[in-house]
Amino acid sequence: MAKTIVIAGGGRIGEELARQLAAISDYEPLIVEVNHQRSRALKDEGLGVVEGDCLSQTVMVPLLLKADALIASVTSDLVPRLAELACQYDCHFLDFSEEAGIRQQISDMLDTCGKGEALSFASGCGLAPGFVGALTEDVIRKCHKDDEVTVFVGVLPQQRTNRLGYCNIWGVSGLVDEYFNDCMAIRDGAAKTIAPLSLFETIMIGRQSYEAFTTSGSLDNLVARYQGQLKGLVFKTLRYPKHLDYMLFLLDDLQLRKRPSSLSNLMLNTLPKTSFDRVIIAIETTRNGKKGLPVLKIFEGDETAAASTRLSVAHAGCVLDLIFAGDLSKGSVTEAGDLSLEHLSRSPFSGLFQSEGHLQKALAT
Repeated sequence: MAKTIVIAGGGRIGEELARQLAAISDYEPLIVEVNHQRSRALKDEGLGVVEGDCLSQTVMVPLLLKADALIASVTSDLVPRLAELACQYDCHFLDFSEEAGIRQQISDMLDTCGKGEALSFASGCGLAPGFVGALTEDVIRKCHKDDEVTVFVGVLPQQRTNRLGYCNIWGVSGLVDEYFNDCMAIRDGAAKTIAPLSLFETIMIGRQSYEAFTTSGSLDNLVARYQGQLKGLVFKTLRYPKHLDYMLFLLDDLQLRKRPSSLSNLMLNTLPKTSFDRVIIAIETTRNGKKGLPVLKIFEGDETAAASTRLSVAHAGCVLDLIFAGDLSKGSVTEAGDLSLEHLSRSPFSGLFQSEGHLQKALAT
């Protein structure tokens, strides 16, 4: 019998996840979307949709009483409240939050809910920390304690179209959080807090130059796990050249660092949208100043969906399959980035991580 999956939020990831789940017989997805125009468009496409507020008890309770799982495809501030609803109404739960603090809030809620012993909760699904975390840990397991690991990830438009070299591809609120929040890293074997937008460097991938700098949230769980076992571990975002300079102009010269909501609104309302993105994941190891052979993956979106969206959906699909296979712990929060590539490979959705053509293409360094 097909599992009923309630998806809170009909944005880019929520709607693509519903499409992928609806394409197989194991799942019956149902999107809860508050925006009338978006709800109508999704219904016209043939997807199951309930128009309403995903935090409304009137809307959600009748759905959750019949559901097997709730997926939060919403901003991080809404995730803990949805997790609590899932616990109250006996639904498995997963989210796409990048914030370690959210996972702690869910864990604290489970301690007091009293009904989650038979339920699986997975936090941090998607591109990062999810898929990137799995790739990184696969590299770390082969490392020596003297190794330094640098993880570079870029979600970029395929063609640079403005001075920032950026488009509205990923959630803007999440982007602002990554640029504002402190970063966790391993330096000289110990876990350290470092400033975002720091440790700037320029790297070449193929014939294209990229700038790289620290951003928060993507590897916090791996930092906590591998401190003392690695000399270094740091996460850096990739951007087209001059992006950071223009961002610092906005943050410091225009003082938007003091008004993050204004920065979010500015970027949300002015950056062009595109599904033609390029996701670059490069993992570099260094031992005693000598670099090892890097791991490099590049994925490209097309007119049907962005690569970042497809990768996030693929990872969430893997986690969902693992939940119903009984492979995730119950009564506690599983950090999705903790799931290894071997775990993920048990799901048919993992094939999207390897696909050719529109999703992944090789790039020589």
